[in-house]
Amino acid sequence: MDISHKNKVNQISNGVKCDIVIPVWNELEITKNCIESIISSTRFPHSLIIIDNGSNALVADYLNSLRGKIKDLSIITNQQNLGYVKAINQGFKESSAEFVCLLNNDTIVTDGWLSEMVDIAYDNVGVGIVNPSSNTLAQSVPKGQTIQEFAGSLKASKGSWGELGQCSGFCMLIKREVIEKIGLFDESYEIGYFEETDYCRRVQNAGYQFARAKRAYVYHLDRVSFDKRPDKEELFRKNRELFEHHWGESLRIAYIIANPPNNEMDKHETEQIILTSAKDSHKVCLYIKRNLLSRFDIAEHSNIWVFKFNPLFFPFICFFKIITKKRKKRFNLIITNGRISFYILKVFCFIHKAKIMFNPHLERAIEESQKNKGIKQ
Repeated sequence: MDISHKNKVNQISNGVKCDIVIPVWNELEITKNCIESIISSTRFPHSLIIIDNGSNALVADYLNSLRGKIKDLSIITNQQNLGYVKAINQGFKESSAEFVCLLNNDTIVTDGWLSEMVDIAYDNVGVGIVNPSSNTLAQSVPKGQTIQEFAGSLKASKGSWGELGQCSGFCMLIKREVIEKIGLFDESYEIGYFEETDYCRRVQNAGYQFARAKRAYVYHLDRVSFDKRPDKEELFRKNRELFEHHWGESLRIAYIIANPPNNEMDKHETEQIILTSAKDSHKVCLYIKRNLLSRFDIAEHSNIWVFKFNPLFFPFICFFKIITKKRKKRFNLIITNGRISFYILKVFCFIHKAKIMFNPHLERAIEESQKNKGIKQ
């Protein structure tokens, strides 16, 4: 048994546990499936804090029926729907455990999900919030497999994690120290949308990282309640404007690597530009010649996408990829170390409308893009 595992066993025996906070608004069968999956698949010591956010009588009766079945259970009942964010904060105020897991009621958890997330948090002091693997995060269940079978196939990834640009709110394990330092969710976002993104920015500014626990798996039906709201598009627009007023827009950056690094310093600077951009919540698409990828150590991060292309006609392939981007997905900034790519994109800047830079320092590139886009720090 290794030292880290001994520490986990000792901490569990000393009463460490997790409070699972679940906001509920109607959706009886979906809520039942979520609760039953927690009962059958959760071994780590935990309590349930359910916020009944003005649900109908059928859901209220079901939740009340759990009082005799679940030992460590708290139910907060709101007479009307106070909105998702206020419900979350009610649950956080009720919680006291070393870890708090915000869990949507449209999820199905699998064996070992919570203990694996807690393990990742224990082993990594700098990690403040943990997501599980999920179909929401592009780990879809293959055809022919059940959710539990797919979760079982991830056992080889036990203890492994990848860095995220932010965590998704469907299932967020948050350390108590983070909540004490950062506080609650911003209730300006009311019903929902962007509330977890705002919270993650605050957590990031406090110096914490975000992780995806690769072995843990939680299936998410995704915005079942939100999809029924007639005002969801207006709500999304309003909250996006609120978020961008606070934090500014995130950049979409295309980084084109057409040439090998000149030296070790050049290699390191390129890697740092890519990683720093990702950590600053910018989306980075790395376009690189297939034969050059092994020359760089590209960090694993949810904000970095790597696209390998054949060296033949490489500048023209990159050009085609960039100009065919949908309007909402266009790049704000293009960085390249290839002169041919630079000149082609410079000539056709009236099409892609991005700022183009040839081998700049990161600070200068971001500064120039912020001037053009009005992005705030």
